[in-house]
Amino acid sequence: MSKKNQKSNESTEPSAEYIVNTAVLCQHKDGLFYEGKIIDAGKTAQGEPLYTVHYQGWNSRYDEKIPQTELRTRLRDYNQENLEKAKVERNEALSRSRKRKAAGAEKGASDSRGSTPSGSDRKSQSRAASQASYDTPGPLKKILQDDSDMINRQFKLPKLPPKATAAEIINQ
Repeated sequence: MSKKNQKSNESTEPSAEYIVNTAVLCQHKDGLFYEGKIIDAGKTAQGEPLYTVHYQGWNSRYDEKIPQTELRTRLRDYNQENLEKAKVERNEALSRSRKRKAAGAEKGASDSRGSTPSGSDRKSQSRAASQASYDTPGPLKKILQDDSDMINRQFKLPKLPPKATAAEIINQ
């Protein structure tokens, strides 16, 4: 192994043991490393060291208990090189996520809310519906305009039930 690779591995591998209040980079369940701090050190029922990590800026419900056996893969020492690596990894993951979403949108693929139109889709559908032209008979058109005026300008509701149904007016 070259000196460069050896140095690189040394910076990413964690120290053998940690003490409380040590800053670390910890791998969360999403596979990315985030800034954290050892807030408690204890032992498992089998006597294995167990560390509680709090992710900086996160709610305490995300605190994790990490046994000694997982330290090698889950923790990195807190230093500038590891901070930069973690930031690059998070940015790459974010850009991959954005690309997937954009590709899905281009294909017309839907996420879990795919059947629900977005706000702009609803507005364009509403405009299209309001701009649609229908051949409405004169007497029905006058009644509908009067009712619309009563509702929208006068803030009153039309009298129900109506004197005549739309079907009756069209048949006249």
